[in-house]
Amino acid sequence: MSKYDQFLKAQVNKGATLGSELANSLIEQFSIEPENARKIIQRAAQKGTIISSTPLTFGKGQFLYVKPGQYFGIEMVKEASRDSRKPLYRLLEILATYKIISFYEGLKLTASPDEKGSSKISLLIDILPHLEKLGIVFTKKDNLGNNFIIIKEVIPPLYRDLSHEPDMEAHLQSMKLDAVIIPDILRWLKHINLVDLGATYRSALSPAIGVKHNEVM
Repeated sequence: MSKYDQFLKAQVNKGATLGSELANSLIEQFSIEPENARKIIQRAAQKGTIISSTPLTFGKGQFLYVKPGQYFGIEMVKEASRDSRKPLYRLLEILATYKIISFYEGLKLTASPDEKGSSKISLLIDILPHLEKLGIVFTKKDNLGNNFIIIKEVIPPLYRDLSHEPDMEAHLQSMKLDAVIIPDILRWLKHINLVDLGATYRSALSPAIGVKHNEVM
């Protein structure tokens, strides 16, 4: 193992580390150029000396790196995204708290349009496959066709198909209650002129389908 690989291995053994931090450590330790540092990290990941979060990135195309055999947990990824990828951070922060959210709520948290365009903003439909590949979340439809995002690590694999149905039903009922109460609050806010007359909210009959404004849910 080269001196660079030994150094990188020692760094990730201390904890999950972003690529920019590894590169800066290499530059400081060995007085090498930034481009050389990036290539050293790339080769170390290809050899399995360190493990990359690919395809999930954390700003400017950088990855998160861990030691071999380490799991990319939700708290780890959430903290790494705190400053570098705000939409991802907001999504994981709510998931870490509630364990399950609707796809509509995920769209709101990431401020995603309901259709993909040419913008480079972080879209929920782009984020989810990456989180699923890392084993952090999975998606599931209920028998009414409502989509939910569920933390994978809180459900034992042997019982995953059995245990999430009650959680999805409970969350749907919570959304229905929310949809019943919020319109009353909106009407009161309109009455005291804090919101305009165009304020709208999702229907209690279909709470998993949100209201679209300027192509954003």
